[in-house]
Amino acid sequence: MILITGGKYQGKLRRALEMGRYSEEDYFDFNKVNSPEYVNRQINYADKKVWYNIQEYIRILAYQGTEALQIESMIKKLVDKHNPEVLIIAEVGSGVIPVNKADNDFREATGRVSVYFAEEAEEVYRIVCGMKVQLK
Repeated sequence: MILITGGKYQGKLRRALEMGRYSEEDYFDFNKVNSPEYVNRQINYADKKVWYNIQEYIRILAYQGTEALQIESMIKKLVDKHNPEVLIIAEVGSGVIPVNKADNDFREATGRVSVYFAEEAEEVYRIVCGMKVQLK
């Protein structure tokens, strides 16, 4: 597995598609998980090699009231079951400290999952200004 992380709008998906020679059809964007496009076409993450914006699925779970440790466990199980080749998750730990529980659970779960992904991945990259920096 390859993990790609970095801030929003830094070119993570573009780099992932270039690295593995993946196409637009090979990735699932968790930011669109409930969109009419994905729902109507029955697009499913289980069939995709590249999982993009995983933090957005974590956000949905946190705002539904799921605790950070439960979210972490759920995401780990999904990855272990479906074995995507590339995971792309945005960094969310910097900036303003969350004031509400859902925001805090989202940030905590995203951080915990990112650490787990990095430990399990064969390669880890951080994308900054579109530039790929290999961390592992």
